[in-house]
Amino acid sequence: MSFKEITLADRKWMEPLLKASDFRGCDYTFANLFLWKEQYREMVCEYSGMLCARCQEPGTGEYVYMYPAGKGDLKASVEFMLQDAASRGDKLYLRGFTPGEGRLLEELFPGRFLIESHREEWDYIYSVENLTSLAGKKYHGKRNHISRFLDTGDWSYEPLTRENMEACRRMSDMWYEEHVNAGNTAVQRDRDIVENAFEYFEELGLTGGVLYQFGQVVAFTIGEPLNSDTYVVHVEKAFADVQGAYPMINQEYVTREMQEYQYVNREEDDGIEGLRRAKESYYPVMMVEKCVAIEK
Repeated sequence: MSFKEITLADRKWMEPLLKASDFRGCDYTFANLFLWKEQYREMVCEYSGMLCARCQEPGTGEYVYMYPAGKGDLKASVEFMLQDAASRGDKLYLRGFTPGEGRLLEELFPGRFLIESHREEWDYIYSVENLTSLAGKKYHGKRNHISRFLDTGDWSYEPLTRENMEACRRMSDMWYEEHVNAGNTAVQRDRDIVENAFEYFEELGLTGGVLYQFGQVVAFTIGEPLNSDTYVVHVEKAFADVQGAYPMINQEYVTREMQEYQYVNREEDDGIEGLRRAKESYYPVMMVEKCVAIEK
């Protein structure tokens, strides 16, 4: 077995292994791995009944491996990745697992790894019920913003489909140009991910929502089921100068798509202070603490 570039055909064998693990981390969906494959040179293989994946960090080219998914032989799959890293003269760098998986890793390989928690990679998990109702004093500000949006009287919401996707593309282009011109160069990498989500929308099993005001797209979002009780939001774009557009698309998408689920994963904050404040303003009910393991 050896690593190969991820393709759409790999969804058939990868998804059963991802579902078997039932991880709540946002990394553990086929769509997530596929969408980032060009940015991170994602490579995958099945080894001893487990999904093994590795990528390369942009800029440094450093190889990083994902904690294996599935119900096969975890120890054998980690040993396989250790050998793969050693073949290049590298130490194994493993990421994306919780402290519980870290304790299991230590049991299987005592003293072999240095395990650390990286706060900027923790996922924010919210209650579907809370984000649907926005009830209570703590959501007063969100409700006010939504009320200002509704005051326009001319708005609508639709599921994201091929019919309205081109309008979302145009809105996305405007959003990115606005942020790049504002000096936020970090969004340029994100732009390719959104375009991939549009291109392979049906093949990846994605869903989405589109918000209109005065007949124009002012926000859209894209996500998918993550595990047995959690939905994940991969993309959310709205015009900042349209008051209430962000909380409105958030609430509408949760209300229309996620009522069969208990939780919403809105991914990590990447250590960006403004993004952290925005995610905390929705009051997560838990965090998915994610760790890294570095071979000693």
